[in-house]
Amino acid sequence: MFKHSPTLLLPLLLGLASTHCGDDDTSSAVTVSTGLPSQQKLSAFDDADAKAACQALNAGALEIISDAELIRSQCASFAIRTTAKVNSERTQITLDIAKCEAVARECENKPVQYGIKAEDARDASDCDDATANPQVLACDATVSEYEACLSRVLNQAKQTLESIACANGQVLLESDGAETKLDPQRFEECKLFLDKCPDVRITAAIGER
Repeated sequence: MFKHSPTLLLPLLLGLASTHCGDDDTSSAVTVSTGLPSQQKLSAFDDADAKAACQALNAGALEIISDAELIRSQCASFAIRTTAKVNSERTQITLDIAKCEAVARECENKPVQYGIKAEDARDASDCDDATANPQVLACDATVSEYEACLSRVLNQAKQTLESIACANGQVLLESDGAETKLDPQRFEECKLFLDKCPDVRITAAIGER
């Protein structure tokens, strides 16, 4: 959205999934806020607004998805990938859940030894350099509409991370992520936003299109 991303990026941690597309549970959803007037249009943003939004959204994203959850889900991903076995015909995948869980626990205890760091799954851009970009300046959606879409995407990403576990590993691998692709257009909040701002990219990784 801005020259530097206005929120922490949530890339595809596993190559397994980006966002779970089952029934959405919004009962415990957390709303992120830019801290800016809700009816202000993004097209009216200046660089100071961009910096304020960047800082607030970084903090909000961290509230929704903790470093501990990022490490846990990445370790589960590593364990699934490294303990899964494919038959010679590549037609069947088997996963020893007990072995997978043991690897995941060891990884969580010593994540750095497994090359896993929470910050690697985030783009903690320096908000001091954040500026409103042309996509933002051409966007007539309001701050509240932007926040609603981002909140829905980030909460959905949280649900996905929570679903990444050895117990679900075989299903995730066999589906090759087909059931977990994120399409912001399926969220009413994002449809409303993107209808007004088609050049702004909204995904689990928020950035420029």
